[in-house]
Amino acid sequence: MRDTTKMKTFRSALVVIGAVAFGYLNLQIMFKPFLEKTQAQQVLLQSQSSQQQHSDFHQSESDQNL
Repeated sequence: MRDTTKMKTFRSALVVIGAVAFGYLNLQIMFKPFLEKTQAQQVLLQSQSSQQQHSDFHQSESDQNL
């Protein structure tokens, strides 16, 4: 009787762990295009802001030289 209870508990735990892993993988696969698009947009915005800062720095340097 006790062995049967342990087996049922183990089987239930295994099913729960498998369901969680399956759900996690599904979310990763489902949202991957959105995550990649967001990351690409962030890289683009960061490069634009660094270029803007770079051009502002050079503009202020040229103003000081005049």
